[in-house]
Amino acid sequence: MSGSEFESLEKTLETHIPDEELKEVKRILFGKETKKFDLPACAVEAALERDFELQGYLLEYTVLPTAASTGVHPSTRIIAFHKRIGEMVDVAAMCGVNIVCFQEAWSIPFAFQVRVQGSSTLENKYNIVVILPILEQEKVHNVLWNTAVEVSNSGSVLGKTRNNHIPWVSTYYMEGDTGHRVFQTQFGKIAVNIYYGHHHPLKWFMYSMNGLRFDSIFYLLGSPLADADSYEPMWSIEARNAAIANHCFTCGINLVETFALLYLQMTGRYGEYSEELTRATKHDFKPNIIKE
Repeated sequence: MSGSEFESLEKTLETHIPDEELKEVKRILFGKETKKFDLPACAVEAALERDFELQGYLLEYTVLPTAASTGVHPSTRIIAFHKRIGEMVDVAAMCGVNIVCFQEAWSIPFAFQVRVQGSSTLENKYNIVVILPILEQEKVHNVLWNTAVEVSNSGSVLGKTRNNHIPWVSTYYMEGDTGHRVFQTQFGKIAVNIYYGHHHPLKWFMYSMNGLRFDSIFYLLGSPLADADSYEPMWSIEARNAAIANHCFTCGINLVETFALLYLQMTGRYGEYSEELTRATKHDFKPNIIKE
């Protein structure tokens, strides 16, 4: 664009990208397309005369149902999930992948739809580290956690991360109690930031404080909120910001589901952060790094 004035990113995209492709590009970059107001002609003319840009947009809010029925028995879906994920792992191994992270609650219909009690088995035959999300149930007190199990390339279970950012109105998961664990693997340190947690910068920072930096990887497990068009761009934005702020690599994994929006304000855990930050200021502080 040498010799010409750069007006705006939007104008450049509109000039050089065909309309149908432009819609998808804008959706990924900016979210759901907003409707424009029909501005009064006199106002448009006045803005031109005064040499400034005038735009008007309508912001809409949509809430979707909290449950959906597919007409497919859960066991049939589980078998299909396992088969599909197995195919993906096979191909990943062909590429020499070192770490595989499955989608949140990958082996079951999401918890808003149905609770499934069961277990997952893993044949670690490809020399890979696996991050295995599960719906964890403690049978004695019938407590559910949104959990990710970290499995070493040796086949040993390194540990697990329970999601602590759960809405206070939740009737399905309980707040996690595992803190902000970092796991040392043969291929570098890893940590898992599960859904809702990635909306909170302090959560990312806690992992960095515990030793996740430079050669380390954050795995972000998440789900689209009420309106996938509006919220999908948040994943890449949050992951990039976390990588920059905490000096590490990030990888955002999406769950393919759509469900109702719950208020993010309800998921803050500031008391927990206060306690951990206080410990971090002590001279004898030791990062929470788990090794095999």
